[in-house]
Amino acid sequence: SKLLTHQDLSIIFSFYDWYRLPMEVIEILFAYCTSKGHYKLSYIESVARDWSEKNIDSVQKANEYITQMENFSSEMRKIMKAFGQGNREPVKFESDIIKKWLSYNMPIEVIEKACERTINNTGKCNFQYCDTIISKWKDIGIKSIEDIIAADEKYYNEKQAKSEQKTQENRISPKPISQPKTNRFVNYEQRNWDFDELKRLEREYVKRRLEE
Repeated sequence: SKLLTHQDLSIIFSFYDWYRLPMEVIEILFAYCTSKGHYKLSYIESVARDWSEKNIDSVQKANEYITQMENFSSEMRKIMKAFGQGNREPVKFESDIIKKWLSYNMPIEVIEKACERTINNTGKCNFQYCDTIISKWKDIGIKSIEDIIAADEKYYNEKQAKSEQKTQENRISPKPISQPKTNRFVNYEQRNWDFDELKRLEREYVKRRLEE
């Protein structure tokens, strides 16, 4: 611990005077920040500003907000663990996406299943890929693991039906056998030649040559 300087006292007083936080809320604010290992006054001031902007101006609101944040932190850790990233905190980009997922009011096990599927399909922690899965599940009303199983089964059955339909269509209307390329010799229409007449003309030709 250290003695507070005049500047420190001015900052703390600004929580009450500038941010309009009651003294009881300021006490809770300090207890909450220090319990998380944050002792720097600059950090505590940023939290005070955030609480003021969120209109956390009573003991009840402060306690409800802290409970909400504790639940969020717990769920965030579960999601990071499902991604195989349990030993680190999410960066801002990841944290923002997780907040969006949790706003969908999906059970945490559904989000964990999406993380597991992402790892299986991509082989890595891919928040954007996982976001497409969760967004799709939200659109079709997925609310439980049972819903996921049902949706997977429906997708498989529809895919099988389309494949069988395509096979049946190919059987009914097979592709036409390609005709061999033709040329002027193949297409040349054979004439009905009179070989006796040809022989007669040949004899006449030879006879005329002999008489010449």
